[in-house]
Amino acid sequence: MLIALFPLLSFLFAAFLAAILGFATVMTFESANLRKAASMLQQEGFHWPLLRADGTFIEIAGTAPSADVQEAALRRLMDEFPATSIRDSMTSESSESIDSFIRFQKSGSSVVLFGSVMGKKTYQKVKEVAEKAFPGRLSTEMLQTLEGNSPDELFDDVGFALSALALPEISLVTITADNITVNGVTISEDVKQSIEAQLDKIRPFGKIIDYQLTAPPPPLVQPFHFHLTLNSRTADINRCHVETSSDRERIMLAAANGDQREVRGHCTFARGTPNANWIRAVETIVTAVNISAHDVVIRGEDLTFTVMPIDKELRAASLDFSALPAGYSVALINTDLNPRDNFTFKIVKGANSDLEFSGIFANETNKKVALLASQAALNTSLIQDNTVIDPQASQPVTSDQIILASEALNFLYQGSAQLRDDQIVISGVSDRPDVEAKIDDLLSQRLASLDYSLNITLDENINKPPPPMNPSLCLQLLDETQRPQKITFEPSSVRIRSDALDIIDKMVEVLRNCQHVPLEIAGHTDSQGREEMNQTLSQLRAQAVLDAIIEAGFVAEKITTIGFGESQPIADNATEEGRKKNRRIEFRLRPSSRPSQFSMQ
Repeated sequence: MLIALFPLLSFLFAAFLAAILGFATVMTFESANLRKAASMLQQEGFHWPLLRADGTFIEIAGTAPSADVQEAALRRLMDEFPATSIRDSMTSESSESIDSFIRFQKSGSSVVLFGSVMGKKTYQKVKEVAEKAFPGRLSTEMLQTLEGNSPDELFDDVGFALSALALPEISLVTITADNITVNGVTISEDVKQSIEAQLDKIRPFGKIIDYQLTAPPPPLVQPFHFHLTLNSRTADINRCHVETSSDRERIMLAAANGDQREVRGHCTFARGTPNANWIRAVETIVTAVNISAHDVVIRGEDLTFTVMPIDKELRAASLDFSALPAGYSVALINTDLNPRDNFTFKIVKGANSDLEFSGIFANETNKKVALLASQAALNTSLIQDNTVIDPQASQPVTSDQIILASEALNFLYQGSAQLRDDQIVISGVSDRPDVEAKIDDLLSQRLASLDYSLNITLDENINKPPPPMNPSLCLQLLDETQRPQKITFEPSSVRIRSDALDIIDKMVEVLRNCQHVPLEIAGHTDSQGREEMNQTLSQLRAQAVLDAIIEAGFVAEKITTIGFGESQPIADNATEEGRKKNRRIEFRLRPSSRPSQFSMQ
């Protein structure tokens, strides 16, 4: 019996001894790893972390001075040990902790998730719901998972965010512990109010919604125009630019002259007013004309104005422009278009096919027929109407004659047609050697009793495009658009700050002369955060700049984008000033050898 039990006792003793030795080995392994991790973090300046190990993982705890420092410590630990063997239990003193928000952002046709969620199950559920809402269009590379549990109401917030982002006007939804911010651009105030009412119906219970919905910035216009035709009964605003609704109201009130006139037409919103005195200059001129009580045409371009009285009795002495702001000028032009003189009608065609009409019509119907016919013949909608209505005027010029003169102007790069009861005079510039023969053939076949004369200058260079700009000059000018201010973005976002949109307009002005140059928009970040996140963020920010350039009206057929993340610093990432310089957008010539998968149209 003793002999039979001996092998069993020997086996049990050997197993016990192996367990003891194994445990000692694990303890030694734990201690070695713990000492290595602690020493490494201490040498790198991380004195606050608390480390613990139990043989299967290393846990790092403690309170970091900021979220960035917390992320840096974790990243350094992952450089030495497998990520699966590290448990992050750290907290941060920063008020802007990395787990404080989720952002849903449109970028082109894609939807990108930023920020972080607590718990892998929560992350997976958020991802599944978002993929269902935007199948094939979702990117979650910049959404992090942290230890912990997310509140149940998070999923109500996510559902609201996805419903809001489904609206074409909404571009960004941010979820925080306290509120939800909805950003977007609408075409009008009515649409803005409608969207807010629509989203309020599905607002999560107890949640505050911060709506940041704005109208698109008005176009940049240079020069600023003002064109007004006044008589005793009406004020016709033919062309007018203003920057604010209060400026528009001031012009309407001045033109109405105390409700004595019916104001027709309107002013359009634009950027580019010459200076803060523009509206005061307009008011001064209109008020001076109101006192004179004569019919006039007022025209202004930036700082220069002209007043064209229809009645020759009006003289400069009767107009008081003494209150005109400094830097502005006004000239009085006595026209020969008097209702009691021989009638004259004039069409002026500009180099960009805009039309300017001058003349007197007996009634509104004759005017409408003639002007619409001329527009149709010249195929343009750019109209400046200097004509006036006078029931006492005769109508020696017919619509057929106006159409014929307009067709003749089609042969010219720019020019004018002067029509009288017995004559048509065509003047202008063309690059076609046969232009006089063409116009002569047109007029001789269709004019019956009227005489005509031609005064045409031949210039074969007027339509030739300027020589293409040197690519290096294009890059230099694009670089100068970001001096002294460069394109900046909202924190942890691809949304361009509103105060940087003027830079986009300047870039478009340069790019219009660089259509032939294949360019690349390169995005760069600093070294804070994970490298993969920085790579994606830089790509999306470069794409956001390209999207803004396209929205500003530029056809960017030869522009691609690329993100370099933190890989190409130009300054020291250890300082705030250096990191600020490294966060940048650059234009460069597009290398033909770069693989296409690294670029994004």
